[in-house]
Amino acid sequence: MTPPAAPRDSVAASDARAEGALVSAARWYAAGRAPAWREALCAGEGGLTRRLTLTPSRALPPYALAEQLSLAEELAQSPHPHLPRVLAVTHEAEPSITAREPAAETLAEVLALAGAQGWGGLPLPVALAVALGAARALAHLHALGFTHGALAPRRIWVGYGGEVLLGGLVEGACAQLSPEGADYGRGPAADSQALAALLCAIALDALGA
Repeated sequence: MTPPAAPRDSVAASDARAEGALVSAARWYAAGRAPAWREALCAGEGGLTRRLTLTPSRALPPYALAEQLSLAEELAQSPHPHLPRVLAVTHEAEPSITAREPAAETLAEVLALAGAQGWGGLPLPVALAVALGAARALAHLHALGFTHGALAPRRIWVGYGGEVLLGGLVEGACAQLSPEGADYGRGPAADSQALAALLCAIALDALGA
């Protein structure tokens, strides 16, 4: 399925065409996700937000769901510059997490653009920013007693102003509980190994090696 144009590239959110783009994007994101959660994009005066509605399931059992809500509450109370900005957490019949949608592209998209433009990899300053941002985000998660579990370029966001965010926390929780999680490994050590492998690949590209 081809995703719709990014809502941030649409006209003002008050315009009917922008609202249509938001609805289309929400449907695409929801259709492409695991049944453990649904996603929806919303527009407001403060910009775009993404709401994840969590559902207990085999992929995300109740104890794992509770852990994700706990982590989200930690991030809401003590925001970290390299992790999603959580705005609200609900514990209702359908628990949910609402976070600010970053004005950014995923690292996977940035790498694809770099290849298409013939840059020979990421500019070294960008590669260093990604390395430091992802490492600091993981260190903060580990200090809180959590692991990511699914580190990959499509879960790292590179902002238009140079900021770096590590996303995909709920995806990581599901991945660690899946049979495929054994291939990635579990715990902080697995996160560190995945980050090292990712950064080696980025550094080699940035240095033209």
